[in-house]
Amino acid sequence: MVLDLFGSRRLLLAGASQGWLWVAAGGIALVLLLALYREERQLVSRRTGLGLLGLRLTAAAVLVLALFEPIASRSYRETTKGRVIVALDVSESMATADPGRPARDRQLLAKTLRMSPGESVENLSRREIARRLLEPKGSPIERIASAHEIEAVAFARESAPATLPALAETLKHPGKPDDPATSTTDWQSVLTGALRDGDAPVLGVVLLTDGLQNAPGDSAATADRLAARGIPVYPILIGSTAPPRDAAIAAVRAPERVYQGDVASIEATLKLDGYAGREVAVTLERPGASPLQRLLRAPDGTTTGDARPVVSFAVPMAEAGLVPMTIAIRPLDGDVRPDNDRRTVTVQVSDDKAAVLLVDGEARWEFRYLRNALARDLQVKVEAVVFHQPEATGVSAHTTYGITLPPRPEPGSAADLADPLGAFDVIVIGDVDPADLTPDTWTRLEAYVSERGGTLILSPGPRFWPSLSGHETPRKLLPVLDPRPVTIDPGQSSLASPSLPPGASVLPTLSASGDAAAWPMLQFASAPEQSRLLWAGLPRLPGPWPASRSRAQRPWPWPATSRRPSSPHTRMAWARSSGSAPTAPGDGDTGWATLTITGSGARPCAGRPRVSWRQATPSSGSARSAPGSRKGKRSTSRRGSPTASSAPGLIS
Repeated sequence: MVLDLFGSRRLLLAGASQGWLWVAAGGIALVLLLALYREERQLVSRRTGLGLLGLRLTAAAVLVLALFEPIASRSYRETTKGRVIVALDVSESMATADPGRPARDRQLLAKTLRMSPGESVENLSRREIARRLLEPKGSPIERIASAHEIEAVAFARESAPATLPALAETLKHPGKPDDPATSTTDWQSVLTGALRDGDAPVLGVVLLTDGLQNAPGDSAATADRLAARGIPVYPILIGSTAPPRDAAIAAVRAPERVYQGDVASIEATLKLDGYAGREVAVTLERPGASPLQRLLRAPDGTTTGDARPVVSFAVPMAEAGLVPMTIAIRPLDGDVRPDNDRRTVTVQVSDDKAAVLLVDGEARWEFRYLRNALARDLQVKVEAVVFHQPEATGVSAHTTYGITLPPRPEPGSAADLADPLGAFDVIVIGDVDPADLTPDTWTRLEAYVSERGGTLILSPGPRFWPSLSGHETPRKLLPVLDPRPVTIDPGQSSLASPSLPPGASVLPTLSASGDAAAWPMLQFASAPEQSRLLWAGLPRLPGPWPASRSRAQRPWPWPATSRRPSSPHTRMAWARSSGSAPTAPGDGDTGWATLTITGSGARPCAGRPRVSWRQATPSSGSARSAPGSRKGKRSTSRRGSPTASSAPGLIS
């Protein structure tokens, strides 16, 4: 029960739901007190009897009041405005006009924008429509701003805070057609920002956009979190139910750098709205060469798959330097946006050669295979060191390969005291006897990784690499602690993976390995389906690596669908997948497996050596590291602790 006293003060009483019971009990108590008073009148005076009656009534009133548990309250009211996030799409497609808008839509739009009878909405671009919706006088957004706080955001590929006047001023000027930042519509960051705590609660999100999100990722999970918090999202679609006829180069995918003599793969994604079934000509123009042309037919909407076709060009890169390439669509009739029919990309063509040093204990099959594969590559300069070689006999008394690593200059012996190992971009250490790699050699290799920023590849062998745990420096380079051999009982192993421990599960999972973009270093061909066919034709000879426990600070390439080790003491092993080596288990050579260690980040590499993949795709220019990358020429030097990562054939 609530009793209003005065002002904002109130008295709260318990037991209001059983008021009839309290009234009955009070009546009975009053009758008993009066009866007692009449009996006492025969024993005491009238004055004394009235005094006793008053005391008894006071005690009863106090008892009843205590049973009601009275609470005195005072209310204070403070009004706080909530936030409404107004997010505006400023992507390049907002510059499009919709002359084919239905008559009903034109009438509603003209009424909403309060246009005069002489104005036409057919030639208004989507940017102009959005600008008029943001006008401060009489616009729908202005009515929202009168009752709530407005938080304005502009978004395309990324989002940026703004104000309503600043957004309106931005929309007055046309966007840049070739700006990569405006080629994508992604409102994920806007929805994520609505989940952050602020001074005022978020009441809703208003999205002014002309289409669907075409950025990678799914915003459904974020939308579910907004729904759980009771934050609605109101999309205002600026466009038309009848899309205009627009042929455009939606995106271009090209390598940033290639080597001279390579064949660069250029892919262009086309937008062909309103041209279903039409034949479209796409050209690629480059300096000093005749244009390349591809013909394709626009999707008619009846086939499944991506509605935006992709056209590919194989461009020989014969000249070094910056090479601009322009991809264009031959003009089509009725195109409302001829300005987006072409895009230009620039590719850096380098004439450098990647320097590779191969180090092995003996000239085993893997060593010879890798050396021959590298020697056939005109953009690779390979040197080899084999510590144990057959004695030279016959015509030549010289050994086939070097027998020692390039020595480090002694202090004061030369003007340049730089370690000659720094001249190599990649060093491959094979099956080497620990006695041939002194502690000083491992110190040089550690400096090569951490200071030079070079790439160190460990190619395990059957003889000496199990003794790796005895060297302190290589143990620091590994992404695990306490490596140890694993004993495998063939009788308890899986028939599908006879050389793996029982119960071991191979990663990545099928869903992760099926994504060509997730593991680009494992692709034999540019087409994912062709790559899967090549993988299916190779023998699978997995072999055990030492078990270990993971370093907590090391990044591991776990697939999104698998669980990451929750404890640093989690035991794990590594699996390896063979190449096409004509050997069988027990023959000594057990197929290729590699662990890549770089000084500036963890970059896994599994399967056969990366350069050897060119045997499966001799025309591919992506099998070799691009110039300027950490696996090729001009590796970036960074100081700091060396890091390493296991191959994606990880098992746990």
